[in-house]
Amino acid sequence: MLAECDRKFVRVLNLIGLRTEQLAQGIDCLGSETLPVYSTQEWLASFLNKSAYFKDAINFYNKIESKEKLSEHYVQEHYMQDFKLAINLTC
Repeated sequence: MLAECDRKFVRVLNLIGLRTEQLAQGIDCLGSETLPVYSTQEWLASFLNKSAYFKDAINFYNKIESKEKLSEHYVQEHYMQDFKLAINLTC
């Protein structure tokens, strides 16, 4: 994976266990340093396999792929869990 991310976001990714490496010097973009980073397939797989929500995410993806109709409640609940997890990890 290649990405350009805010320095603070890269820090959060690494704190939650998603390893990234910086490719080059960052640039100042709208008052925030933006860094070019990468993560290997192995690092991504390791992160996903440690996640308690990985199985749920795979099921969610499979439902979308199979074009099953998802209830609005299911979608809201799924994303609310991710939001609460992100808040807990950053606080």
